[in-house]
Amino acid sequence: MERFTLPLAATVSLSLLVLGTSVSQASTNCSGALGGTHNDVIVNGTSCTLNGATVLGSVLVNSGGTLIATGGTTVNGSIQVDSGSNIDLDNVRVLGDVSLLNSADVTVGTLATIGTLKLENSGAVNASGNIGSIESKDSWGVKLDGAMVSPGGVNLEFASGPLEICGSTLNDRVNVVSTTGDVLIESSLSCEASTINATVMVEGGSGNVRLVGTLTTTPGDLLVTEQNGNVFLKDVALSDVLVEKTLTGNVTLQNVITDSDISITNNAHITINGTTFGSSIEINENSGVTVTDNSASLEQVLISGNTGPILVARNCDLMLTVIENDDVTIINNNQVDAITAGATCNTGGFGLTYVEVNKNTSAVSVINNTGVLLTCTDNSPAPIGSNNTFTFTDKQCIGS
Repeated sequence: MERFTLPLAATVSLSLLVLGTSVSQASTNCSGALGGTHNDVIVNGTSCTLNGATVLGSVLVNSGGTLIATGGTTVNGSIQVDSGSNIDLDNVRVLGDVSLLNSADVTVGTLATIGTLKLENSGAVNASGNIGSIESKDSWGVKLDGAMVSPGGVNLEFASGPLEICGSTLNDRVNVVSTTGDVLIESSLSCEASTINATVMVEGGSGNVRLVGTLTTTPGDLLVTEQNGNVFLKDVALSDVLVEKTLTGNVTLQNVITDSDISITNNAHITINGTTFGSSIEINENSGVTVTDNSASLEQVLISGNTGPILVARNCDLMLTVIENDDVTIINNNQVDAITAGATCNTGGFGLTYVEVNKNTSAVSVINNTGVLLTCTDNSPAPIGSNNTFTFTDKQCIGS
């Protein structure tokens, strides 16, 4: 019988096929410009520009290397930067994550789309492209200008710089923890309004928090706790608002619309102006309170245990409780003055509906207000009042 023998190369190929294995292609070391198709790309201590390249696997940048990805480059895996320098993702699609460790800054350009962006002990993020989510720890700050962050959000911990958001859309939670920079989500001549469709939480840092002109398709919550800075909200729609223990900071709400509860506790001075309350409001244990020109839609406003002057003026439709404060002035809360000041009032004609003034320990003045019930109990001294129109007055307020 004639014997048939395969060539040696064919025998090796057949053996590998039977074993279910394959011979991996070698990685490509990049220095300078690189196009074409590659398995993995490694950048060691040089500058690499991926221009119109296709990377079937991942890109590794280390030892001081820099990376520019442009020209419609595609990376099917991830980009990992360890002890690298600046990274510029200009016109690139990265299907996996982009991770920086002990590295410098990263730029995500308008034409870039990447997965999760992760930084640890690295530099700043400057982004205007599409990012799945951002996770930054022990790094500098994050600036988003025209970016889309979705479906994830932004998590910034122990940052040395600010979080700045201009003209961007975020569809998940923003967490800022123990940072030393400001949180700035505000529109201006140089910064377009952003859309935040989730909760913004700021905790334990030392910067100011500013939300100005921020748009919300689905209003989220604002939670600020133990932040050593001012909180300023203007022209923004929110659900719950919780601000507590800002230590040295003042809190300002101006032209804010809320559809749920507001709680402001243990801060410096509180100013609420031109705001529409969608649920109850608690203002407790602050240094001073100014509540003017607001609409409450018959919601309960509790002002309790504050140590500085209290001014409640030109509001309408408030159910007001003022208890255990110092130096209280309740004045001109009637529909005429409130509408003149810009508040949107119901047709009932009341500035204050049901009002309780109890256990305050300094002067209380109640002047030129309208409402249904005014009751005053255990104030020392008793309140003084004039030109008030209430259907019922009770106890210390009789005759006011």
